[in-house]
Amino acid sequence: EYRICRDCRKPYRYFQSYVHIHKNAGQTMTNILEKEICPEFTDKQERREKCVAYYTNSAQNIAVRKGEFRLHHSEREVDDVQGFNVLKEVLIRGPLERTISSYEYDVWHSKFVPEPLDKASEDPITFQKKYGSIQVFHVSTKEECKEALKGSQGSINPKFVYHVADSLRLFHVIGLVEHFRLSVCLWAHTFMPQDVQERHCSSIPLDQRGGAHNAKSGSKEPYKWGTYVKLAHYGAPDEYMYRIGRFEFALRLASVGEKTDLWDAEE
Repeated sequence: EYRICRDCRKPYRYFQSYVHIHKNAGQTMTNILEKEICPEFTDKQERREKCVAYYTNSAQNIAVRKGEFRLHHSEREVDDVQGFNVLKEVLIRGPLERTISSYEYDVWHSKFVPEPLDKASEDPITFQKKYGSIQVFHVSTKEECKEALKGSQGSINPKFVYHVADSLRLFHVIGLVEHFRLSVCLWAHTFMPQDVQERHCSSIPLDQRGGAHNAKSGSKEPYKWGTYVKLAHYGAPDEYMYRIGRFEFALRLASVGEKTDLWDAEE
């Protein structure tokens, strides 16, 4: 039973903290959370002043701890805001797709033309720092991240797998970008009343409940095979974390009675 509060819109003994990882459908998820958790605020600006706290606003962060907000939007590590009344949620994504999407986003929004991905990925130190294993840094503590990145040639400290598994299980909701609608459905089952559950769960057809549905690279151009190999190498810790998260996601969906063939897709 992963449910903590039956209706998180009621007086604020609990509040939700959504950990936003770049290029993991964060803005789309945030828009849904804001509207469902704070339905009485129809104006977006008013909603973000009175109901939704952002990590960039230190005054709001203090108010969060006093129970004056219902949703906290965080882009820092998981230990940014903690407490018995903090309900953590996160969306994770296949690391290869996320890395490519993040790089292409930077290219699209950059005022200068950076090196092509095939060339940029040849610098392991710089590339790893900016793009590799970013998701691990958001779901684990800093010390665990250091453990994840020890070794060479893609080797990982064996303790890392256990650390990440424990860190992920601290989240009340774990979702997958590749299964976004099911992720919102799981969130509704975990935190929200029946009407919200029905709104987000009843309309998902069976052919969209597992396998590789919605999984897409988002890449605008093909890259050399060697580039994909290097990206997989840089993202090895994230890949371990993603596989654990995928299993936990399927387990929690089953626990709330949602049909899915994600189990059949597990290798």
